[in-house]
Amino acid sequence: MDYGLGSDEAASRLAVVLWVVAALLLVVVFVAAALFFARAIRVEEQEHLAQNDAIARSVAASIEAREQGYLNVLRSYAGRFRFRESIKRRDRTEALTHLRQLHQSFPDLDRVFLADPAGTVWRASRNHRRTTARATPFVTGTGGEPSWQPYMSEIYETAHERKPAVALAIPIRDVDGQIIGIITSVQNLDTLRTWLAPIQIPGGDLFVVDRKGQLVFHRTRAGADHLADYVHIPVVRRLLEGHDGVPSWRIPSTVR
Repeated sequence: MDYGLGSDEAASRLAVVLWVVAALLLVVVFVAAALFFARAIRVEEQEHLAQNDAIARSVAASIEAREQGYLNVLRSYAGRFRFRESIKRRDRTEALTHLRQLHQSFPDLDRVFLADPAGTVWRASRNHRRTTARATPFVTGTGGEPSWQPYMSEIYETAHERKPAVALAIPIRDVDGQIIGIITSVQNLDTLRTWLAPIQIPGGDLFVVDRKGQLVFHRTRAGADHLADYVHIPVVRRLLEGHDGVPSWRIPSTVR
């Protein structure tokens, strides 16, 4: 009998088994490494999204606080006795003095004007040509009826400069609570850009839209021609539909 041949076959089979075992171990190692890296990438992405969420909420809170501060300034002026009396008397000269003082103290309030309760503008902080603008839309509630609450408008085009702007409005009440007028400040979007532009996002950037999806701020897209650039972007549509959270979204090259 040839024992050497049987020994060689056994050795060959053992070698094959060892190679198979080694290959399986390598596969296990590669799969484990892939799973580890995939998990690490997911954790990194989650941390990045969480960081972006924190930045976005911080910027939103900053914008809200600043605009609320401007509304508080208007509310403070609306409660001043002499200012209120000049409005009741429709004293254009004294009213203009107060409006100019307000604008000088708070330059970010670009153009301040007064309207009667029906919304017809009768005095502005700067001497523009006669305007037919109406302030009522800035303080109206649901159903078209005035809510007489402080209000910040969506973006609209100003009648004088034809530039995109937002308006802040406060109703003016007499001592008995009766509405005697409306004080409104128009802010050009360039004013908002001056304090949003310095905000830096590591590895990215930010943009701000109003409640209609129109661009309030974008680092490279400014002016009326770009207001609607992001209206149909998925992340904007998601927000306009009332969703919250941190969606992942790749910016199309056509809107960068």
